[in-house]
Amino acid sequence: MKSSKKQAVERSKEVEAIVLRLKTFMKVTGLSQNQFSEMCGFASGALSKIIIESRAFRIDKLINIFNAFPDLNPDWLLFGTEPMLYSQIVATNQAPEALAKEAPETLAHNLLELTQHNIRLSTRIEALNKEIALLKSQMDADE
Repeated sequence: MKSSKKQAVERSKEVEAIVLRLKTFMKVTGLSQNQFSEMCGFASGALSKIIIESRAFRIDKLINIFNAFPDLNPDWLLFGTEPMLYSQIVATNQAPEALAKEAPETLAHNLLELTQHNIRLSTRIEALNKEIALLKSQMDADE
């Protein structure tokens, strides 16, 4: 059996690895910590505590992340299993010959653009859903 101190060190390394992958995801998507936190519905400063102090994620935080970013591969974030994004799997499966002809820089740029576009669309959808809810409540109040 492992000692509790050794288990704590291993757990700490696992959390640090997840935090590093989370930072990578934010860099690839071009999101600041504040933007990422807002999209995930985190309280102010919650993400900073996780990133700066390498605090363990509670399950609700992980669920919020995966709900906010459905293209993010949970296996990649938690365990480092490639690819980072599900769209990379789809793109690879759909046109391997076409992908092989493109330079890696072009693929990375295209992936970044698509991910940022997806984030903008998700943000817009969220805003529209809030607007719809507000309009429904106004209609109910008028009746």
